[in-house]
Amino acid sequence: MTETETAVFSTHINATKEAVWAEITRTDKPHDAMYNTVLHSTGLKPGATYQMRTPNGRYVNAIGEILEYQPPTRLKQTVQFVRTDDPPVTATYDITDAPEGGVTLTLTIDDIIPGTTTAK
Repeated sequence: MTETETAVFSTHINATKEAVWAEITRTDKPHDAMYNTVLHSTGLKPGATYQMRTPNGRYVNAIGEILEYQPPTRLKQTVQFVRTDDPPVTATYDITDAPEGGVTLTLTIDDIIPGTTTAK
C-alpha cells in the first residue's frame, strides 16, 4: 500500500461564513487560488462531479467529486489534476467562527502521495 500524507493550511479571514462559502463555491468567475479556473458542476451536492475549467471553458485543469456539502461550514471533495498521472487527493474546507471575529478557513488535503506532481 502506498504511503500518503496530509497537509493542513489555515488562515483568518475578516468575513462571515456565508461570504467565504460563497467565494469557494462560486461558479460565475475564475478562482484565483485554483489557477484562474472556473467551477463547473453537475450540481453542488454530494455525489456530484465537477471540473475546474479555463475561463473560456476550453481546457480542464482539475476534476473531482463532491463528497460533503454542508453550507456554510464544510466542503469536502476529491481533486485530480488532469495533466498528471497522479491519483486524486481529498480536499476539505472547514469554515469556523474565529474568537477574534471573522472566520478561520482550514484546508485539509488528504491522500497526498509524496514526490508526486500534486504533492509539489
